[in-house]
Amino acid sequence: TTGVASINVTNPAVPAALYAWNVSGYGNQTAVASAGDYFYMGVNTTGNSFLVYKISPTPTLTDFLDFDDEVSVVELNGNYAYLGCENDSLGFRVINITDKYNISQTAAIDVGEEVNAIELFGNLAYVGTDEDDDSLLWVDITNSSAPLVLGSLDVGGEIADLVISGDYLYAAIDALVDKGEDATPEEEQ
Repeated sequence: TTGVASINVTNPAVPAALYAWNVSGYGNQTAVASAGDYFYMGVNTTGNSFLVYKISPTPTLTDFLDFDDEVSVVELNGNYAYLGCENDSLGFRVINITDKYNISQTAAIDVGEEVNAIELFGNLAYVGTDEDDDSLLWVDITNSSAPLVLGSLDVGGEIADLVISGDYLYAAIDALVDKGEDATPEEEQ
């Protein structure tokens, strides 16, 4: 059985398991996010793909969406959750989470491949996919009902994760494809 556990870390040196429950699938490492009194979980099952729980010692499911798809990544920004899914045709989804008891899908777009990573930056979502070519996309999310792919970039392989630090976006590459270019960073002196 797979699921979720609630763990008390009031004393960080002595964590205590409080509660565990079955969700008929497991949450992917990057598919759990929290904001306020709620946490959001993408599940690796095609039923009840996206779950919302009210946080308490015994968390309560407030709502869920079933996309008939696995959710790989969850990123939160204000009243929206941005999801990366396994479905090659509708891999990027926008969910309105304003009402935690009545969440709804606002948009779903085709990004050509399954989505492994999302990093939000202002009105842009950088999207990392399983595509060997053009695995990095940037999506304008100004209008949450109509996200728009602005461009793509070949970074040399499938993207496993993304992070922004300062003026740079870093991509963890899974299955690096040799493009014949030396991209070794210079060492600091």
